Amino acid sequence: MLSRGLLAEDAPGLFYATFAIPLQAIFEANRWPQATAYFEFHGPNSFAGQHAAEPHILIDVAIHRKERLLPGFFLALFGHLSHADVPHRGQLIPALRGPLEDGTLAGMLPEGVVARADRNVSPGQPLMFIHKSRAWLARLRERCSSEEELEPLR
Repeated sequence: MLSRGLLAEDAPGLFYATFAIPLQAIFEANRWPQATAYFEFHGPNSFAGQHAAEPHILIDVAIHRKERLLPGFFLALFGHLSHADVPHRGQLIPALRGPLEDGTLAGMLPEGVVARADRNVSPGQPLMFIHKSRAWLARLRERCSSEEELEPLR
């Protein structure tokens, strides 16, 4: 059951309690003066922007004025921290479409996946996409009263 939910002012305390020190050490070791870390709350009580006080995981890091990190490098640097599983490594082949949509790909979160390829599609930008499971999208549709309300949450 959702309590009052997490508020924007709750985020800094959660970040400092779990990720601040290890991320600072990694950023300093790599001489990155600025970086942005992206997180996702996950657990049975977190859904589509409504979150309970549940664990959060690291899903991406962008280095200021540098290219985004390719998957192998991301895992080498941040793999010891709580991060999203890597349910597949390799090419995005047509045979993966069904398991992605059905939510049956081993290691996949119920919501879907944030995917990144070990090749760049343009200078400095690896191929990235988000794929939501059909079950998650159906649950979202039940919550929304219109397509206009649903679209920004997809």
